[in-house]
Parts: sequence; C-alpha cells; structure tokens
Amino acid sequence: MLLKKLVEILKTFDKAELRKFRRFISSDFFNTNESVVKLFKLIAVFYPQFSLNDKKLKPEELFKKVYGSRKYDEKTYRYLLSTLYSLLEKYLAVSLFERNELEMQKYVIDDLTERRLFTTAEKNLKALENSLDTNNLIGGEYIYNKEDISLFWHQLYFLSNIQEPLIEKRYEQGELQMFSSFVELSHIYQILHQVSHSYNLTLKDNIVFEYLKNINYKKILDYIESNENKGKHIAENSKLVKVLKIYLCFMITMLDDRDEVYFDKMNDYVGEYSDMFGRNELQNLHLMLATCCNRKRTSLNDEKYQRINFEIIKRAASLDLYTSYTAQYMDVNNFIIIFQQALQLNENDWAAEFLRKYGEQISPEYSEDIISYSFAELFFTKGQFDRSLASLSKVKLKLFRLKVPVKVLQLKLYYELNYLEEAYSLIDSFTHFLTSNKKLRKNEINSYLRFLNFYREILKTKAASGSSRINKEFKNELISASLLPHKAWLIKKAEELDLMS
Repeated sequence: MLLKKLVEILKTFDKAELRKFRRFISSDFFNTNESVVKLFKLIAVFYPQFSLNDKKLKPEELFKKVYGSRKYDEKTYRYLLSTLYSLLEKYLAVSLFERNELEMQKYVIDDLTERRLFTTAEKNLKALENSLDTNNLIGGEYIYNKEDISLFWHQLYFLSNIQEPLIEKRYEQGELQMFSSFVELSHIYQILHQVSHSYNLTLKDNIVFEYLKNINYKKILDYIESNENKGKHIAENSKLVKVLKIYLCFMITMLDDRDEVYFDKMNDYVGEYSDMFGRNELQNLHLMLATCCNRKRTSLNDEKYQRINFEIIKRAASLDLYTSYTAQYMDVNNFIIIFQQALQLNENDWAAEFLRKYGEQISPEYSEDIISYSFAELFFTKGQFDRSLASLSKVKLKLFRLKVPVKVLQLKLYYELNYLEEAYSLIDSFTHFLTSNKKLRKNEINSYLRFLNFYREILKTKAASGSSRINKEFKNELISASLLPHKAWLIKKAEELDLMS
C-alpha cells in the first residue's frame, strides 16, 4: 500500500523533478541512510509506468537488491519504504516553500528577530515590505502578508525596546484584522444568500447573521466619508479604509432589499477603485453586485436592475474578469448566462463581439456546440429563422447546461415558423424535463415553468387564429412578472396577437 502511494506521487514528476528528488535524498542534510537512496534508485528505474505487478518491484526483490544476501526482513523493508515516503513528502513541502520567495523571506526575518539580530532583521523587513507594496493590488494574499509584516514590526520594536513606532504598528495591525475579517464575512454572507436563492433553501438564524445585522454600517461609512472630505487622517493604511466603503455599502443594501442609494454608491466605488484590486477580488466584487441586482429585480424593479446588472457584466468583461488567468478556458455556464442576457436586452452587437472574444476561450470539448448555439441565437435576432434552426440542429448537447436554452430557442422558432404541433409536443417534453431533472436548481425550474405557462397561453391564442385574444389580466401578470426568462419576447408576441384580434 505504501509503495503504491509512493509511486502515485512519483508518476506526477517529470524527469527533471525526478533527478532533483534524487539529489534531495542524497544530501546528508536531509538523509544519512544510504540504503534509502539505493531503494529509490531501484524504484526509479520503472519510471514512468511503475507497474506494481512487475516481479522486480516485489518487496523481497527490492530488499535483496539493497542488502545482498541478507535475509529478507519485513520490518526493515517497511522502515526503508516509510523513510523514503517521508522524504518524498518533505521534498514536496520544501519545493513548494522554495517557490514562494516571500514566505521564505518572512521565515528568515522571524528567525533573525528571534536571534536578536535586530539591525539585519529590520533591513530585510523594510525590503520585504517595499517589494510587497510595489505590487499592492488588494486581495486575500496581499492582506495576509501585510498582517504578517505588521506583526513582525511589532515583535522587532518590542524586543529591541524601541517604543515610539510601536502603537502605529498596532493601529495598522488592527486595521488589517478588521478589513480582512469584514471582507471575509461579507463574502460568506453573499455566498449564503446566493446558495439560498439558487437552491431554494431557507437561511436559519445563526450567530454570524445576528452579528452582521447589528453592526451600524451607515455610521462607520459616514465616519470614513466625512473624514475623507475633511482630509483628516484616520488610518495608518488609508488605502484599505478607502475601499472598505464598498463592503459597508454591500452589507447595507443586502440587509435592505429596497435600498437603492447605497447600492448605487457601491457600484460607483467598485468602478472608481477597480484598479486597486487584484483579479480574484474584483471577480468577487462583481459577483456581489450581481447578487444585489437579482434581489432588487424582485423587490424593486425587474427591468431597471436587469439593465444595471448587464452594465456590471459589461464592465467585468472589459476588465477581462471572466477568466482567472490567461490560459484558462471561459466558464461555459457564465458564457451562456451573459450571452443570453445580452440578447434579451437587444444588445445584439455586444453579444456578437462577446462571442468573437470568448468563443475562442471555450474548452474544445464544448466549443462547437456553444458556437453553433450562439449563431442560432444571433440568426434568430435578425429574423433569419430557417438559418437559426439549421444552426441549432448542429448542437450535439454534449453540455447539460445547454439543454434548457436550446429547448427555449426551439420553442421560439416553432412559434415564429408556425410549427404549432411541434411546439405543443416540445412544451410537454420540456415540462417533463424540468420537473424530473434533479441537476437543475429549484429557482431555475420554477422560472422556466412560468415561461412555459405564458408561452402556452400565447400559443393557444395564435392557434385560435384571431377567434380569441390575450386578456388584460394575463397581460398585466406577464408585464409584472420578475426574473422571467425571455420576458421581452413573450410581451412582444402577446402585443402582436392583441393588435391582430
């Protein structure tokens, strides 16, 4: 079992890393047992397959190669193998540590301070802080390192009996702790609400919510903004306090679904301070804004906050936030949601440009389906229904997430092309798909069932060829529906029928 675990790790090595590990265990700083080195060399011969069925990898054979004519002793063999495995784990830890220059520098500073070499420790600490602040984009790693540095300064001043800067470093340490904990709690609060919304789960009372509900965010925000206006110094790290306003606004507007003032402030601040954040935190902030928009679409104004949310999406796309790094594939779920939202708001040119830019960044496994589906949608917006249906027929549905949008587009095409029997048949199969599929979120199922209800009534009216009409109650219900997929198209079809009757 231990040999299997060992070779599973070794299989992930390339040849250069295998040679590096051999040098590692050959160094008497890490290992003084020559038998362990011999055992590794015997095992390494079988790189990269490491077939454990090979007789030469049997314990008795390996033991004989290491110890010659000595009688096989399982306890000794297991000790050698265990030592080799421990060295492998240590190598992985050291390799990771070596790749993080900043962590190495922190350990050196900590050790120099412990050795009371204060002058050298201070010199190294200044250099470390300067290097961190040259690339000072706000994010989790930056805050974590700044917290460590502030603690090192405190230890250095305290142990060397330098009193004057001590309190300032404690102030900064407090600011960093406050910012870090508040940002993390904001993220947790947002995630909990997003999960609750997506999976129709009830949020229970707990101490985190109670704590967050009882903070006077408006008072803290007013304190920061009023002192900023006066040009008054209130923090050692003024940059963090400046952007803290975003998270304060977020909590205010999340706790009050009908708030618009603090939501607008948050949105403005994210735009104003976007160049101060690292990519990951900027992604988080735009996700937080989207969560606020979805809540306000239901509680305030569906059309207004759908449009605002799309403007936020456009800003995120302009900042290239839909991939975490250059070589990463675009998340297909995000692509579909963004592309559909653009089309529903008649942002067809933007949608086409989005397809051009991000279509190339979709995993090859799904790119053909995504591109065929996207062109089908674009043809539909131009009224080229036959071309749209032809493009849609090329979608092989390798991706489960495409099944719903493909079925919806089929329904719209059947309506436009007067394929009424096909439309009725698809309504039935689509309804069964929604109600029986456990992969879909509860709120998504409900939204599309509502779409089908409206679609069915409009289709019935069309099939009646003018002998019936859309009643006022139906139209009012349709217009007032929030978070309804393809709402604008449904309203347009209802109005067309109303004019015809």
